[in-house]
Amino acid sequence: MTRSIATQANPSYHDLTAALHLATTTAQSTAQYLAKRLACDLNHGQQVSKKHSKDVKLQADIHADQMITRQLKAHSDFSIISEESTNTVNTTHQALYWVIDPLDGTANYRQGLPSAVAIALMNGQQPILGVIAEVSTGTIYSGSVQHQAMKNQTPMRVSPIRDRQYACLLTGPGDYHHQVAQWASYVQQYQMVRMLGSAAVSCALVASGVAHMYHERKRALWDVAAGYALVRAAGGCGHMHQVGPYEFDVVLAGHPVLLAAHAGCFS
Repeated sequence: MTRSIATQANPSYHDLTAALHLATTTAQSTAQYLAKRLACDLNHGQQVSKKHSKDVKLQADIHADQMITRQLKAHSDFSIISEESTNTVNTTHQALYWVIDPLDGTANYRQGLPSAVAIALMNGQQPILGVIAEVSTGTIYSGSVQHQAMKNQTPMRVSPIRDRQYACLLTGPGDYHHQVAQWASYVQQYQMVRMLGSAAVSCALVASGVAHMYHERKRALWDVAAGYALVRAAGGCGHMHQVGPYEFDVVLAGHPVLLAAHAGCFS
């Protein structure tokens, strides 16, 4: 691929097609690297780069970030925001830029549980393209505002389920310590509630119709940007409410009735 993806506020179908191909091949190759590295690390021990509270960073995170950044910079002129870098981008005025999470769910990854590579293309503060590559399975989820959402090579759609008593909610520990009773009452309205340990994988499962709702507070932009774009490309809906620098409260749903039922629950 040549260095031809144009930097402009309203990308053409051709430009988004090129960007989607670049993001897909980059995420796929990075996920394959991480899978091979995990097999080796399980035998020889994993190198921990840093640990803050419960947030573990491995050398694998750093190497994956370098792989993705190098590939994106080689074939596009967009700025890059990454979990593992200190780059800053004015998200209000910057037209197009990449947002990447080289390994979402590092703690999961260490245990062989679901983890993923996530790459999004943003237009201002709106995710317009997303690719999520699961490390353990090799499954690739992709889509954009101009492209049908795909699971590997098969089109995917969100689930038509609209009643919470039949729906699966994916979530995380979040920040509900001031609303424990309200949160407990809320989640009991769903048939199932699961915490997977990876926001990217959770969003991909909503986009593919396996799950029906995702909600979490104070998630980093790189955790959810690709998933937000995927859910929208798959016919779903959602909101991202900024609560801090690169930090968002997020709710995604396969059906608008589920989204409406959620509205106002945790404002």
